[in-house]
Amino acid sequence: MSREVILFDGACTLNLNFSEKLGTYEFEDSGTAYDPLSADAPDITLSAEERKVGGLGFFMVKNIMDSVEYRRNGNKNILTIKKRVE
Repeated sequence: MSREVILFDGACTLNLNFSEKLGTYEFEDSGTAYDPLSADAPDITLSAEERKVGGLGFFMVKNIMDSVEYRRNGNKNILTIKKRVE
């Protein structure tokens, strides 16, 4: 099953594709080029008060999902995340 969802008045598109054993989520936008995979991981040994703001959500996504990929295609950022379903 595939589905495309247009978010934020066309500023972002989310493509969902589900097969029997794999969920694929593809986020696409035409914003400034940004590769979230190149960002430094947060220091999770620090307390919440000591840690810099930002990055924890994507850190969790990278550790929970089976595959996380970023690519730039023309003027579009495309982030694809996949999760196997057993």
